[in-house]
Amino acid sequence: MIKNNIRGMTFTELFVATVLMGIVLIGIVSVDFAIRRMQKSVSRETLVTMRTSATILDMAKNAAAMTGDQSNLGFNSNPSLNPDRFCFREDVNSSGVLNNTPGNYGDDRWICYWQVTTNIYKCNMGSPSNCPPIFILGTAVGGGLSISFAPDSTAQNSFVAISITNRFDPAQPKSPPDNPEVTMTTKASPTLQSF
Repeated sequence: MIKNNIRGMTFTELFVATVLMGIVLIGIVSVDFAIRRMQKSVSRETLVTMRTSATILDMAKNAAAMTGDQSNLGFNSNPSLNPDRFCFREDVNSSGVLNNTPGNYGDDRWICYWQVTTNIYKCNMGSPSNCPPIFILGTAVGGGLSISFAPDSTAQNSFVAISITNRFDPAQPKSPPDNPEVTMTTKASPTLQSF
């Protein structure tokens, strides 16, 4: 006679195994959720950093090419009229070709930047007064764009300080995982300033 010695699982053993498997699955789902949230946060912060970096790089490049002298600096801002508007004069013509006429400012081009709500506009014109908001260069939180010029005729060490505070959605409040905020600051020294 062959005796079958197969023993099955009891209800208690099955219940304990199911509970343990549920705990393991909850742990896996929690880790997956945390990784996805972190990835979303990092992706958004990386995106806002890249957008802000591209905007500030464009501004610094044009600020470094600013031309002027002690009586005519080549920097135009009117804080009482428009506190978020800044212009740099460059010794290039309307096509962007170098004029190589540092003493003649009549043939120069003005590069203007200004912030309207959360958009930063850029335009290239012959005069800073007729620069319409045509091209959106980037974004910044309200009041998040700051450009100042510090002329230094003594040490020949003039610089333009540029700062931008931006968010993934600049119109919404700061929230580190969902709407991260980035502030970037740089200085550019105009090489064509003569004092």
